[in-house]
Amino acid sequence: MQESHRKVPFILVTGTVSEEFAVNCLKAGADDYVLKSNLSRLPNAVLASIRSRKIEDERKRQKKISLNKMQN
Repeated sequence: MQESHRKVPFILVTGTVSEEFAVNCLKAGADDYVLKSNLSRLPNAVLASIRSRKIEDERKRQKKISLNKMQN
């Protein structure tokens, strides 16, 4: 799960989890988690994850451009 080459968000949807389990899932690469009792939060969790991924991709792209300019 830690490979973040995936282009889609990984949102854990579960009935009940302990806070420790949820934190471990996030550390392992899940973008977020949503309890089944609060599924109305799912669309926002997906959108936030997509936004975050786009920002990170752009940051990496800019860093790569900067490194290429420094090498030339």
